[in-house]
Amino acid sequence: MRDMKAKYILGALLIILIASCGRTPLNPTLVELEKMADTTPEVALDSLHRISKEDLSRADKVYYDFLSVKLADKALIRHTSDSLIISVIDYYSSQGPKVRYAEVLYYGGRVYHDIGDFPSAIEYYGEALNQIEGNKESLKLKGNIVSQMSSLLNAMRLFNEARRYISMAIEVDKKLNDTVNLMYDLEVLGLNLMNLSLIHISEPTRQAEIS
Repeated sequence: MRDMKAKYILGALLIILIASCGRTPLNPTLVELEKMADTTPEVALDSLHRISKEDLSRADKVYYDFLSVKLADKALIRHTSDSLIISVIDYYSSQGPKVRYAEVLYYGGRVYHDIGDFPSAIEYYGEALNQIEGNKESLKLKGNIVSQMSSLLNAMRLFNEARRYISMAIEVDKKLNDTVNLMYDLEVLGLNLMNLSLIHISEPTRQAEIS
């Protein structure tokens, strides 16, 4: 019985060892810079650019590129090119945890959102949302995705479609007890309802002018 138990333990250890093979730990400096994203993104971005990318491993080079996009976004620097995020998305589609891939897709959406390619932005936001479906630990990321989606659809004047994502954003805000984003999303909801009412008011006028 003890021999059988020992074999099970040994088998489990081998599985863990095999699963971890080939995974190089991420550069600790890059990891620390990512932790600064929500508080001091400008400082983190400046520090990132002081690191020699050529001295990094392949995985860390991709991580570096991802942080270049993420920290710039956090620092409210407008994205003007998709050259970095495309290669990052391609890499993480087969590497790393699912949540990281979802986050990378979200920033793909942010990039295309900024450069005005709205169909691509919607595609990446939507896929990011699919990747974290049912993951309760990704509520904050889900809130970011649906908030951006609602903002984009409002900008496209797709107000009815936007309402679904606004409701989802408000639901996430309440679950996270995030009063700041809740106020913002309620404001977006108000603008959405106002625009819808203006459309409904103008439609009878247009019909009268036609007749």
